[in-house]
Amino acid sequence: MRLANGRSSLSLVVVVLLLAAGCGDIRTGTSAADPDAGTSADGAPIVTPDGGEPDSGGSPLPDASDTDAPATGPETFAAAAARLTALRIPGPLTSQGSTITCSASNVVWRDQGGTMHSWRYDTQKQLDYGFKAPRRTPFASDAFIAADHAGYTALDVYDATQPATLVTSLPYAYNYFADATGVLRLDQNVGGVALNGTKARKWTASNGQTDDVSTVLSTPQPPSSYANGKVVIPGDVNPPYPLYVVDVAAKTTTSVVFDGGLTTYDTLPIASGLVVSYARTGPVPSIRLYRGYDNASRVELADEAKAIPPIFRGSPANEHTFIARIAADGDTVLYASAVGIWGYDVVKGTLTAVQLGTGQLFVPDAMCVMSNPRALAYRLNGDAVGQVWVAPLAKILP
Repeated sequence: MRLANGRSSLSLVVVVLLLAAGCGDIRTGTSAADPDAGTSADGAPIVTPDGGEPDSGGSPLPDASDTDAPATGPETFAAAAARLTALRIPGPLTSQGSTITCSASNVVWRDQGGTMHSWRYDTQKQLDYGFKAPRRTPFASDAFIAADHAGYTALDVYDATQPATLVTSLPYAYNYFADATGVLRLDQNVGGVALNGTKARKWTASNGQTDDVSTVLSTPQPPSSYANGKVVIPGDVNPPYPLYVVDVAAKTTTSVVFDGGLTTYDTLPIASGLVVSYARTGPVPSIRLYRGYDNASRVELADEAKAIPPIFRGSPANEHTFIARIAADGDTVLYASAVGIWGYDVVKGTLTAVQLGTGQLFVPDAMCVMSNPRALAYRLNGDAVGQVWVAPLAKILP
């Protein structure tokens, strides 16, 4: 799962959109073809409310009378929102402009000045680190955090459980991820020799060795995500182009082709395949699954989910139409609509409300999943206090 990918600026661009009740066409995201569209700090499309209460999100939604929701149903939208809100707990307070990611058990965030922090789910304790990440939010694990050395002369690896314990310093790599056993490097230069591409290599803490994980891939592009032991690296910026998927443990590489869209927002490897959120012409945000990591078996998840009738009585228009953000809990893809966060099971084809707003726009500017407790962490666009909320997915998803 990816919340801070280091590919875009840290400034938030305010975008307030009214949803068309019948089609859900929205102007979001930034691409080479659409440089003026808005993105959040990590490059995903955003919808920002115009100053409502932090807990609700801000701008009013379309009136419920404008929706095609059924007159009767098992539960009202308001009742479902109250039920789901009661399950969440407050996580950490984060500063304005900070970027957020999740490890297996922690919420990790970077302030604009580079200061790093983490908050652990089981203890609900915050750890303020004594080192800085000068360039971006590191992709951290419960065990390690890797960060650029201040002079960009080395890659420093820190103990994630301690305030400022340096484990080792590695030769510099521009792109990297920390995991439970070490650091995955995406090298374009090895021993002073340019590779004319990217090679995935893994430093393992237990033996101090760095071993090749992939051959040289024909791309200089930065990675788009690292989740479930797989790293995704785009082959270019102008579609069509390959999305390389490297399995770190198996040391194998496969690829699919991204086409039929303007640009990708997020990529997310899951057990069922590669999930990609992207912009169609318009641009209209959508979600695609390359089932089994196979080009011939791709399906449009956003279309499947949108075809499901409204779930709750009195739902606002476009109750569960995809707008922004993706994360995952197993084979359930989590995404944001204008009124809340939803979970779509790509195997069962079922849709579940995870968190809902109460009469206001409810769109996260950050969203990630901690796998160890099965908990969703999210922060709403426009939240003046930077509150991160944590929802226990085991109590919400079937």
